[in-house]
Formats: sequence, C-alpha cells, structure tokens
Amino acid sequence: MLRNCLENIVRKILNELFYREHIVITSHRNADPDALASAIVLSRFIQTIVHRRPFIVFPEGLNEVSKKIVRELDLWSYLYEPSYLLNTCLGRTNPLFIVVDTCNSGQLGVLKDIVLSSDHILVDHHRPGDLVDNAIVSISDPGTSSTSELVYRVIRRYYGFDKLDAILLLAGILYDTRRFLYASPNTLWVTGELLRIEGVDYRYVLELLRVEMDISERIARLKAMQRLNYKRIGEYIIAYTHVSAYESSVARSLIDLGADVAVVASSNKELRVVTRSRQDFYRKLGISLGRDIMPLVAEYLGGSGGGHDTAAVATGKGDLVEALEYTVSLIAKLIKARVNDMK
Repeated sequence: MLRNCLENIVRKILNELFYREHIVITSHRNADPDALASAIVLSRFIQTIVHRRPFIVFPEGLNEVSKKIVRELDLWSYLYEPSYLLNTCLGRTNPLFIVVDTCNSGQLGVLKDIVLSSDHILVDHHRPGDLVDNAIVSISDPGTSSTSELVYRVIRRYYGFDKLDAILLLAGILYDTRRFLYASPNTLWVTGELLRIEGVDYRYVLELLRVEMDISERIARLKAMQRLNYKRIGEYIIAYTHVSAYESSVARSLIDLGADVAVVASSNKELRVVTRSRQDFYRKLGISLGRDIMPLVAEYLGGSGGGHDTAAVATGKGDLVEALEYTVSLIAKLIKARVNDMK
C-alpha cells in the first residue's frame, strides 16, 4: 500500500507541478521541527524537478525549537507569511497545496478554507483526519514515527540528499521520537542512512534541538500546577488542568510528574484540548488518544481533532471547564471498560 502511495506521489508531482503556477507547502500552526524539516526538504526536492521553489507557509508561525533551527541554518528565505500569500497569488490562482505533518484542517488556521477548496497532497504520520478525504494523493502512515522519516522514504529513490537535508530530517526525527523513545526499526535505519551523508554531525543536530524554556513557558507550567486536578481509576491517573498557552509543554510535564494521561485545555480564539499519555498506558489498555478519544471530543466541540496513539489534540468552541470534564470522563469510562474486559 505504501509503495503504491510513493509511486502515486511522484507521478502526481511530475504531472501536476509543471503546469501549476503556484505550489504551496503548509503544515500545522506553531510548527515543530518535524513539520519544518518535512516542508523544507520537500520544497528542495520539488525545486530540482520544476526549477522553481514552492512557497512554504506555517499558519501562526513556528515553535521555539523550530525558530532556533531556522536562525542557526539561515532558512528564512524559504518561509512566507500567510498574509503575503492570501493577498497575492492565492487570491488569483488555483494553487496546489502539499500539507505535511497534520491530518486535520482545523490545524491550518487562516489557510483552512482555501486548502479544503483546493487540490492538495497529504504527507503525514498521524491517524487520518478530514484532509485525507479530498486529497489528490494521501500518504498517511501512522506506523511511521515522524513525517521527516516518511518524507525520506517517499523521495529517497528520486533525490540526492545533502548535508542540510540530512540535518533537517534528523532534527525532525529526533524531535518527534523524543530522542528515539518512540523509534521503530525503520526509524533507526533511516537515521543511519542520514548520518552517512558527508558533513553530518549527530551532536550538532542534538544541540540544534536544545532550547531553554523561556520565563513565560515556565510560568505557564507553574500556573497549570496551581489549577491541577486528577482522577484515579484503579492504578491509572488522569491529570487535567487549563492554561492560556503552552498546552503541549504542560501536558508533557504532567506525564513526567507521574500521570498516565494528561489533559490540558486553553481558550483563546478557539477552544483547544491537548492530551498526552504514557507509552505503557497505550500498550496495556490499547486506548489510542488519536483514534478513541479526540475525534469524539472534536465532535463535542464542533471542530476537528486527532493525532497519535499517545499524543492528540482537538479544537473547536465551547466552555473550557465543560470540555475538560467531558474529555476526562471519556477517558475514565474507557479505562474502566478496558480494565473490566481484562479481568
């Protein structure tokens, strides 16, 4: 199946890109190093085919680690502001979008409607969401640990990776696998291939990913602890809280503190619920946040949702406290059901 997808994506690139006036690569808001690497390496690959560089735009920008990578590697020339595209080429032409590292249109911010109404190709490693439905080609492989790894596998037969490509893809892989905590044998094979490229220094890539938390993130974590609640179901603990920003960072900190599942909500322009779980929680109970929980939360919020087995998000509208309680109750009920089934 994946092999057919790889052939389809290359064929579509060759058939579609030559006559498209504009090609736009995009990803989720607050783009992480996996999204950044996937977008830039695909852009460089496409440039070798059509001899012009696609636009890369990240709705609502990059996260702090991605910003550091862009600064250190001087990648600013690859990136465009959403406002520039919306006010110029996107308003006058029918661009082809390539969406990487996100399966749900709700993560596309100001580009959501135009992507949904345009031709798009999807390259992603999350559980399939609504962006799969109308894609020209969809390479969606939840069994792959990062989109960077998937991009390497998609184009390796057709592209000669150089030092910059390898550094970016390694950064994306290391970030999404949490330094190989969630790696598969294929992940390690791809990493080995990239490390063989001349000039690549593994320690340099690790240093690129090292960013100290700024004071606002530290304060967000501390405020989250002040509002913290938890629910115990047998031997499992669900911790939940709310913040105004840094939901993913807070969720990770709750897992590090000892929770089996973390639920963190925020409400700014939209209501956002972020969840994380331990790997052994998923392994023992088979409860997938991306498959079993967040699509239901997204429906409750009238928005979109999905993600991985151990990391997922939903966005929409509603009351923050009610959304937290609903999400926690869903998880608690499913834990009870799975535990009873195992007796």
